[in-house]
Amino acid sequence: MNSFGVMGIFMGLYSLFLFLVGVSLLVLIWVTILFLLKKMKQMDR
Repeated sequence: MNSFGVMGIFMGLYSLFLFLVGVSLLVLIWVTILFLLKKMKQMDR
């Protein structure tokens, strides 16, 4: 009975970890796109 609760906590932590990883990846992609756009604008000048 106790091990089931531990599994639930572990699953919750795992889902939270996956969520944080997904968010950080999205932010990283967004920053990269903005950086590339800035570079392209500088190249045009």
